[in-house]
Amino acid sequence: MAFWIILTYLVLLVLVSILSYRKGFVNVFSTGKKLSWVLAGVSLFAINPDNINVLSKMGILAEEGYAGLWIFYTGVFGAGLLPIVFAPLWSRLKFMTDNQFILLRFSGRSARILHLFRAGYVGYLVVSLFIAQVFIGLSKLLIVFFEVSYAQSYLILGGLVLLIIAKNSLQLKVRTDFLNGVVYLLGFALGAFFVVKHFGGLQEIYGRLNHDYPEYIRLFPGGFRETSFGSLPVFLSYFLIQWWSVNVLDGAGPEAQRFMNIRSSFDAFMAAFLPLLLFSLAFLLHSFVLDAGIILLNESPGMVPVIHGNPDTEAFFISIYRNAMPAGMFALVFLAFLVAFIGFIEAFINWGSGFVVVDVFRTYVFRERRDRFYSMLSYLVMLLIGFTGLLIAWYNTHLLGLQKFIFAMGAGVGPVFILRWFWWRINAWSQLTAMVASLVLAVGWDLGYDHSVFFRQLVDTCLLHSDLSYYAFKLICLTMLVSIAWLAVTFLTRPDDTATLENFVKKVNPGGIWPGKKGESIRISRRKILLVVLYAVASVLPFLMIWTFKFSSLAAGIAMLAIWIGLLAHIIRSMARHEN
Repeated sequence: MAFWIILTYLVLLVLVSILSYRKGFVNVFSTGKKLSWVLAGVSLFAINPDNINVLSKMGILAEEGYAGLWIFYTGVFGAGLLPIVFAPLWSRLKFMTDNQFILLRFSGRSARILHLFRAGYVGYLVVSLFIAQVFIGLSKLLIVFFEVSYAQSYLILGGLVLLIIAKNSLQLKVRTDFLNGVVYLLGFALGAFFVVKHFGGLQEIYGRLNHDYPEYIRLFPGGFRETSFGSLPVFLSYFLIQWWSVNVLDGAGPEAQRFMNIRSSFDAFMAAFLPLLLFSLAFLLHSFVLDAGIILLNESPGMVPVIHGNPDTEAFFISIYRNAMPAGMFALVFLAFLVAFIGFIEAFINWGSGFVVVDVFRTYVFRERRDRFYSMLSYLVMLLIGFTGLLIAWYNTHLLGLQKFIFAMGAGVGPVFILRWFWWRINAWSQLTAMVASLVLAVGWDLGYDHSVFFRQLVDTCLLHSDLSYYAFKLICLTMLVSIAWLAVTFLTRPDDTATLENFVKKVNPGGIWPGKKGESIRISRRKILLVVLYAVASVLPFLMIWTFKFSSLAAGIAMLAIWIGLLAHIIRSMARHEN
């Protein structure tokens, strides 16, 4: 039965690819008509990195317990910026790629340089790194479920990349994402049921966790004299720095691609809001399996899969389903993993190739060619990005390690992407400096630590006296250095011309600080600032609420649930009044 379920899905994938060719999509990077917020919202859920991060969470839980998961959950403090602030702003722009925003917001030669640099750097290199994460997860999925070798898993992935690229147009993808989102939730709901049943039920699992493994279910760090993910200094570095430093919080990515194809600014908000509900449900389903994994790791460590010669706790999360589910049913969970991974790869390859094709070749190299030429070029670029991602993944078997490197590459960049919408003084040189400095310093830091005795000793001494982990200390230092660099360049270079700034404000109406006839005009919505804060609370509450239900107090969990529902209702009503 498992074989036929998987074969049916792959056949459908091939048929969709063939039909997409027959329909002859003119534009690979646009939907061609206005999206509903439901389709866009489920698509955003289906392509979100958190669907891959669940493997990293298992690896963290194995070593640090729940206190280590704040490396991901401090990110919710900026979660409200996208739905409340930026999704409505992106909906007012009708570009083919979000990189074209640069030519609207900035002026002169610096804008063209930044536009070209970001198209190549992000569209090719960064996207290749992002999808490499997914290939690592897919390789582990194939090895655990079908016991193929490491090399065989990558041969299979190469064939899968060809299928993904053949049907990868935005118009088709947002519709298949809806189906993939349904498969994802149903598959993992079924998987959670069988895992809980296999371990003797919820009462058995949480009775044993509370009694035998209290150090794993501790929610907050224990003190200063630790250097793990779960230590207080490291927690504070995530809480105070990481969430705003490394994340592009304005949605400049596959998210913006969907917002620019949506019907209205309120629909854009609802599309960005819907994933909060879906991810809360997904985390609940995954949490049962993560918790069962804590018990199994401690009592049966020999069950940890060996990937490329090493025990792999990230792959162990996958193997829990494989071992707990009936032989004829495990294919459903396999498909749930598969559609999550495929959805992410499709979205980022499409987005990245749009940068390369539209913002490099169509703008600067091959102008005024037929649509058929650009379509074929798009598929070739997708192929190049896909196989580059496979190559990177081949040499990086540890998912969390690659994620930390990607975080470091973006250290200090986040504020520029936010401020460029609201502060006239940010120019193209500011953003270019931040992006180049973060890349050079992130790579240079690791090379220096590996090859310079002096630098290694200096860093190790600082780690000893700061009680920080290597990653947290690097994050803090890179954030400071990159911030100093782009701020210095901002004030040492000329601002954009007034006509460009006035045109941007007239078209987007973002609020903020802009030059006017009588000096700088300041327009800041205090109501939206409050909604961003409330949204951050609503985003972190599901994590706290589910933990409280399972490990602390039923009454407190119910109270949190009531507060959460009330916050969500208030946010929706407020945005409806403002955006409609």
